[in-house]
This record gives sequence, C-alpha cells and structure tokens, in this order.
Amino acid sequence: MNDKHYTYHLIDPSTNEVFYVGMGKGKRIESHEYKVRRNQIPNNNKYLFNKIKKIISGKNNIIYKKILENVNQDEAARVEIEEIKRIGRSDLKLGTLCNL
Repeated sequence: MNDKHYTYHLIDPSTNEVFYVGMGKGKRIESHEYKVRRNQIPNNNKYLFNKIKKIISGKNNIIYKKILENVNQDEAARVEIEEIKRIGRSDLKLGTLCNL
C-alpha cells in the first residue's frame, strides 16, 4: 500500500486566500512555482501561471500547506475534489481557486 500521498493548498501571502488545491507526493507541492520560475506553464493552466508569477514578482513567497498527509492516492484525490468544491473555482466565479 502506497501511503505517501498528500493533499495541499497554495496560499497567496498578500490575502491569505487559497488559490490552488492539489495532491501528489514527493516535491509535487513545489512543482508549480518551480515551473513558473522557468517560464513554463504548470498543467497547461495559464490562470495558475499568472497567479504564481504575480506573487513571486512582488517578492512574496507562496505559502505551502499540506492539509492531509500519509494517505493513498485515492484518498488524497478524494480530499482534493472536496476542497475544490468547498472553496470554489475562480473561472466559474465560485471562489478563489485557479484550478481548472
């Protein structure tokens, strides 16, 4: 059984609002910022790219928060979906998330 997955929030330090919910393992939580710093669009998500670019251009640091750890992939994905529904996607005018 692989219980190394987690679900996480990326938080805007200027507003303390969650702007992305994800799940993964290892360094996944840091991968979005890593890609943006190399001018790559994470997950083909231009909303996420622009949001991260704006935060790091303002000399701020994204707040990384694991909300669930040491679970299997299915459980991490289930919580990710719940969190996206709870917080809401900005492209659907339902919340603050850049998730697509």
